[in-house]
Amino acid sequence: MRVESLYLPVSCRDAEREMQMIPDLAFTQGDKNYVLSNGDVYLVHPDGTREFQERFYDPDFYLKNYQHQIQIVQVDPESGATYPVLLAFADAFESSAKLISPSRWHANNTESARAGQADNYYHLGNRVELTSIRQRSGSYSLRCTAKPSATQVSKASLTRNLMYFKQGDHVYTSMWLFLKPTPSVYDGGGTTFMDLESSFMQSVGLRLIVRQSAAGQDALAFELEFPKTQFKQAPGSEVPFPTGRWVQVRTHALLSADDTGMVQIWQDGREVLNATGRTLPLADTIYDRIEIGVTALAQGALYEKVLWIDEFEISHAPLWRLA
Repeated sequence: MRVESLYLPVSCRDAEREMQMIPDLAFTQGDKNYVLSNGDVYLVHPDGTREFQERFYDPDFYLKNYQHQIQIVQVDPESGATYPVLLAFADAFESSAKLISPSRWHANNTESARAGQADNYYHLGNRVELTSIRQRSGSYSLRCTAKPSATQVSKASLTRNLMYFKQGDHVYTSMWLFLKPTPSVYDGGGTTFMDLESSFMQSVGLRLIVRQSAAGQDALAFELEFPKTQFKQAPGSEVPFPTGRWVQVRTHALLSADDTGMVQIWQDGREVLNATGRTLPLADTIYDRIEIGVTALAQGALYEKVLWIDEFEISHAPLWRLA
């Protein structure tokens, strides 16, 4: 996560209260220690004192944003409007209708109308579009083109909101990916293809990423962004992620804010990752967004990434028969 100092003198805060706070989470980033308490991040100095860093999230977000009616709905705190949440979603990209619509995807970070905005990458030459040039089945697929940048992370992806994945839930995804040949898939920091995210917290999520082995193999992995947790394939037995052909990728995650969480990846029907560990930042985290495409190309990457996606699905329930 990004941490910027917003230091306030202790005299401006209740120092005694801060010292007595029981943190919701203690974590280390680099060579510094932090605690998260009541939605705020504090730097912990060697003498035990705490220095306020940033407001990480609102601990009351759930009460403000969700209601349990006949089904769970997400609430707009400003207008009071309610929207049913989704436990499953699929897009085979067969419709040539608009990608961005209430019933389909909700955001495209390569829109020309938003060129130059902080969360938009059109100015880099990045594009997300339906195409009939290559498809796994039917007539269309999704093509995501991300250009490398020396100054920023590059993205070319779609986001669907109003999802609902919480502590104890299982998340299954299935998709077909075709990555244009590239000298490096990993490319200097990791290329990501899918993110489960929370719109209520900063820089958190569970993502499908390509990591590089000691032997130089580009292989699929999972990563929890905060607190940083890596799930890599077993050293020495990594299965390389191929380019220049369609690859079936299926994943399963059991969501937990402790070590009882689980992640699995199948590549072309072969299980390549099965690991346990933390898959949620906090026990009350709600993953309410799914993002697919080139969801991140590391700053300083050298090579363009062109990714086609077809037959995407996500669900609480299994999408295929587990062995």
